[in-house]
Amino acid sequence: MNATCIQPYEQIEDDPYWVDLIERAWAEPIPEGLSMIGGLDGRGWARLCRAEDEGPGFYVGQYRDAVTRYSGLWRLARERGQPEQLPSDATVIESYYLSAFTNGSMLIQSEVLPGRPYAFLVPADPTAIEMAPIREE
Repeated sequence: MNATCIQPYEQIEDDPYWVDLIERAWAEPIPEGLSMIGGLDGRGWARLCRAEDEGPGFYVGQYRDAVTRYSGLWRLARERGQPEQLPSDATVIESYYLSAFTNGSMLIQSEVLPGRPYAFLVPADPTAIEMAPIREE
């Protein structure tokens, strides 16, 4: 894993069922370098790395599951009720992992920091989130 990429959750192993489902949904193999992560209704694959040519809090990468995919720029964000201050990029890279994609955003969490903090990465261009084509079986 690149030193500027957010680590995947190490306790999840690739599951052939989800690999097959996602590859059939998009009619192509899961791209090299993506790691399996969780989700509300199943599994997805992702890789997000620090966008060095952007300001703080921006990442570049992709996510895909059997229904949605997004490739491009992501920004660090918080949801209502979260602390105002977001983690630094160095802290995200060092101490957070990709947890799940849900409701249009990527949940990132830390199990090593006090209080098990979390934050979100949201697509910088939500209109570019793609939906899988409906295929006749």
